[in-house]
Amino acid sequence: MNITILDLTTEVVRESAEIRREEGLLTNDSFVIAHMREQRLTKLVTANGDFDRRDGIEVYKPADLEEDNTK
Repeated sequence: MNITILDLTTEVVRESAEIRREEGLLTNDSFVIAHMREQRLTKLVTANGDFDRRDGIEVYKPADLEEDNTK
C-alpha cells in the first residue's frame, strides 16, 4: 500500500485554526482540510458527514466505493 504520512507543520496548524473559525469544524476535521489544501487534494473518502458541505472537496462514502467495485 502506498501511504504518505504528512507532518503537522506550524502552517497547517495555523490554517486549521482559520478553518475552525470560518467553518465551525472540529479540530481533527480542520487538520484534514488544511492538509488537503496544502497538498492540493480535492477528493476524500470518509463516512464523516461534516465534509459533505465543503466547497472544493469531492466526498466519497464507503458505500460509493462498494458500488464502483461491483461494476
